[in-house]
Amino acid sequence: NVSSPYTQMVDKMTSLPSVIRQLKENGHRATAIHPFNTSMYKRKDVYPGLGFDEFLYDKTMQHTDRVTPESYISDEASYEEVLRVMTESKEKDFVHLVTMQNHMPFANKYEETSFKVDGTGNAPEAEAYFEDLSHSDEAMENFVARLSEFEEEVIVVFWGDHLPGFYEEEVQENNALQAMYQTPLLIFSNKKQPSGELGTISPIYFYNELLILKNAPVTPFQALQLEMESQLPALEKRRYKEHNTWKEDRTMLSKETTELLQEYEMVLYDLLAGEGNASKKGFFDERP
Repeated sequence: NVSSPYTQMVDKMTSLPSVIRQLKENGHRATAIHPFNTSMYKRKDVYPGLGFDEFLYDKTMQHTDRVTPESYISDEASYEEVLRVMTESKEKDFVHLVTMQNHMPFANKYEETSFKVDGTGNAPEAEAYFEDLSHSDEAMENFVARLSEFEEEVIVVFWGDHLPGFYEEEVQENNALQAMYQTPLLIFSNKKQPSGELGTISPIYFYNELLILKNAPVTPFQALQLEMESQLPALEKRRYKEHNTWKEDRTMLSKETTELLQEYEMVLYDLLAGEGNASKKGFFDERP
């Protein structure tokens, strides 16, 4: 009956396999950055539980500039903090940044905006949101340009967690289900050239794409996820994208996909509520 393992389970578990621990075993230092307070999602407890070495937030970050006094800490300042961490550390870095600039509320941040928006049901919110996005685009362009000059290899995975919440009910009804849930995903490398479109995939597969890009060893768990991604590239509660077709009921999935999903769920059950047999047998460990 777990709705959010992130907040309900992580700080209660003595051993939790994670991407962070895997990277640390390969010589990375792990830093989490969130340019806001720590009141939500138990970040002060959860980040150490996942294996992070350091957690930086609004009171501990060195770069805290804002686009306007009413705004959250900007993307530009957040990227400056990432660059500071990368340049000051001697180890390889894994940095997990959750930005705040484009979080609601949007209206009343700007005296005027460069955008006029129709059709969302809330023009003041939408116009300020697009103004925020324009600043984000500039910050991302500068961030990527500076990362391109790094001698060490750098890979960035950038994505949004959800769309803004100002779309009126009619707008939601007139758009396909995928359109209301889909957010941008970008993978950048300063040494390799990622090729092709990723299509629509779920966040559980993002690290798979890095492993493919790096031609890196995978754990048995990641091998299972890679097989799942080929059959079921996107999934949510009561929403399944099997190959290129969305299905709203699990009974509509093929036998092969259903069996893969059941295997995946068995591993998660064993990890969160079972005896931990998968961990004991090295299911989350890299193979030589």
